[in-house]
Amino acid sequence: MLLRRKALIFAFCLILILVLTDPEISAQDSNLQAVGALSSANLYLTYVSIGAVADSHSRELYKDEFAASMLTSITEITRNSIASLHKVLESENLDEEDTNYLKETIDTLEVLVKQAESYKTYIEKNGQEYAAIYNNYKQIAWQQVAKLLGFKQEIPSVETGK
Repeated sequence: MLLRRKALIFAFCLILILVLTDPEISAQDSNLQAVGALSSANLYLTYVSIGAVADSHSRELYKDEFAASMLTSITEITRNSIASLHKVLESENLDEEDTNYLKETIDTLEVLVKQAESYKTYIEKNGQEYAAIYNNYKQIAWQQVAKLLGFKQEIPSVETGK
């Protein structure tokens, strides 16, 4: 599984390099491709980061305060990304496909914020109903991330050896 992730990350980076170095691409197209590539990486890494914090907390590797602090940081960074993408939508002359992609990206980032906030609420209130809310946002977020990045939409199960 780790090897597959490394291969996906390598492939993603290679595509990013090839796209950003194509001399036939106009400056605006190059900028939009950079926004798209960086947004894709942001979506995936935000999803993985929230999951890593939640998993580490649930296994008691992270204390409540540290996990909540990490989730607050992730949420603030994600909100800044949302604001930046809104500025791109407002300032660029985008075609329908680019506009739709950015709107879907913003929607997905907003779900990721809800996912992080719901796990933080679970930490603070320690109720199973909040864990269920977190898991619901986790499912929705993965479906949206996977759709935008072209991944399988099912969340892969992980064997923990326990």
